[in-house]
Amino acid sequence: MLTFCEILITEYNLHMTFFLSRFLSLSVSLVVACVYTTPISKADEQSNLLSYRKIYFHNPESNINNFRSLKISFDTYLSVFGKFQFQPFENKETFEKMLENTQGSVFLLSSWHYQFLRKNKQIKPILIAEFNGKSVQKKVLLVKSTQLRFSDLKGKMIATAGNEQYSRNLLYEMFPLQSKESIELIKFLVVPTDMNALISLNYGMAAAALSSEISLNQLKIVNPKLAIQLNAIGKSKEKLRTVAVIKQGDKKAQELVDVLLQMNKTEDGKKRLRLLGLDGWHYLTPPELKQLQFQGGVE
Repeated sequence: MLTFCEILITEYNLHMTFFLSRFLSLSVSLVVACVYTTPISKADEQSNLLSYRKIYFHNPESNINNFRSLKISFDTYLSVFGKFQFQPFENKETFEKMLENTQGSVFLLSSWHYQFLRKNKQIKPILIAEFNGKSVQKKVLLVKSTQLRFSDLKGKMIATAGNEQYSRNLLYEMFPLQSKESIELIKFLVVPTDMNALISLNYGMAAAALSSEISLNQLKIVNPKLAIQLNAIGKSKEKLRTVAVIKQGDKKAQELVDVLLQMNKTEDGKKRLRLLGLDGWHYLTPPELKQLQFQGGVE
């Protein structure tokens, strides 16, 4: 049996043990809190983010409506190759500011957009995208009637996968004899893909659709009944697909260029390319480079 003194000593030891454990626990919590709230850790985090080299993307030909999903998918793919990330932009001006001020990165943009930047001697076009082995495409304006003419579309809705400025410029090119006013009165139904634009004609959602010839050929396979009802009333000149540009003399960007070139070699890479409506990349050939420089565009 314990004596009274022994009981007091035991209780004292128990209290001291409890006190020390609480003190240590509180100390650890304070240390952890300091680690996660100190301004230095935020600066380190910011520095870590800035150390990533990126592929920047902006293309008015594609109405990508889920930038977060696109970024996550590409970031996952790119992380295998190094500290690389993908950054899509909806706003053209923000994209151009990044192009002006960023080194060690690759910038993906439409050949149409490049026309307005080609006088910038600091950038160098290096890759061209392809689909079904072709780096060019033509756009067509289609209606679900043999009777409709462009003049009948005044004030009507045209379905398109491109943004409004890009789509209106296509109409200026296709119909140079039409008045500017008649083209300005056209309304646009912006949809995710060319195929969506074509299908919208089947449901009367639009009076006409802008589409690539390749998408029209695909429609002949997936919905031949609709395809046979469509009539092309306008066609653009051949347009180069998406262009990859880097800053002049930027050797660090070459790693990302190599990653893009290898994307069609694996199923994971092909899956990401399909998100952009592409299936590969190649270095611009001299004829393609010449076409890119003189393709023309209307601002």
